[in-house]
Amino acid sequence: MLSITRSLGAAVFLSAAAAQAQVTLYAVDFPGNLYTVDMGTGAATLVAPTGFTRINAAAADAAGNIYISHIRDTSNPQDVNQLIRLNAGGGSTVIASYGTDNDLRGLAFVGGQLYGTRDVSTLDDVVKIDAATGVVTTIGPTGRGDIQGLTADGSGQLYAIGISATGTLCTINAGTGLATVVVSGIGAGSDLQAIEWIGGTSAVLGRTNLQKLDLVTGAVSMIGPFGVGDVRGLAAVQGAAPCYPDCNGDGALNLSDFGCFTTKFALGDPYADCNGDGVLNLADFGCFTTKFALGCP
Repeated sequence: MLSITRSLGAAVFLSAAAAQAQVTLYAVDFPGNLYTVDMGTGAATLVAPTGFTRINAAAADAAGNIYISHIRDTSNPQDVNQLIRLNAGGGSTVIASYGTDNDLRGLAFVGGQLYGTRDVSTLDDVVKIDAATGVVTTIGPTGRGDIQGLTADGSGQLYAIGISATGTLCTINAGTGLATVVVSGIGAGSDLQAIEWIGGTSAVLGRTNLQKLDLVTGAVSMIGPFGVGDVRGLAAVQGAAPCYPDCNGDGALNLSDFGCFTTKFALGDPYADCNGDGVLNLADFGCFTTKFALGCP
C-alpha cells in the first residue's frame, strides 16, 4: 500500500481544539467539502474543501483524525478507490489506493480498530481496516445488499443503515459481519446515507437533512436541513469547532492570519477556497475578510 502525505488547509479544522471537552459533528459531501454541523439546527457550515472528490463515508478516531473514503469514477479507468486520513495536526494522508477493490460505503471506529462496509456485486460485507496501512481483512457478508452508513456506540456495538423498506436499522456482528434487523421502516426519507452515534442510545442520520435516531426504538425526529446537498459521511470529534479565520492556528485573530491566508492562496491550498466554489479568486479574499470580521465563538 502506498502512503502519500500532502498539505491540506482543510485539516486546520482539527488542530489544538481537539483537546477541549466537547463534541463537534463534521460532515463530508460527495463533492468533497468538509463542514461542521450544528446539532441543534442541522445547519452545515463550510470549513474548507478536503482536496478530494467523490467522498462516500467518514469516521473519526480518538485522536481527532477523520478517515474518509473516495469511491472511483468507473468511467475513468485511471481512478481508484482510496482511504484517506484528514490529520488532526494538519495535512492529509492517502492511506491506501485499492484500484477497483474495496468500495467502502461506511466507516466506524471501535477503539483503535477501523471497520467498514464494502459494496460488492451481491451482498455487502464487513471488513476490518488497518488504520495505519489501509490493509483490508474481510470479516463476512452482512446478508444484505442495501447497507450504507456505519457507526459504533460507546459499548462498541456496530450499527448500520439499510436503504430498503424506507430505512432499516441493523446491528452488525463485528465477528461475523452479519446484519440483524432492529427496526425496519424507520421512515427517514432520503436521509439514509450516513449515521453517527452521538451518545447514549442516540444517533444522527443525514444526507439532505440531519435527523435524530433512537437506536433502540428506531424512532426518527427531524432536526433540520444541512443547507447543502448530498452529505455522505458524518463524524463526531471530541473538540471545539474550528475557527476558520485563525489561519495560523495560534488562537488569536490578527494580521498574521491575513498573511497566512495570502500564502495559502498563492500555493493553491484548498483552505484558501473560502467560499467553497472550487475556484481561487478575489471572492475568497472577500469571504475571508468577512469571516475574520465576524470573529470566532
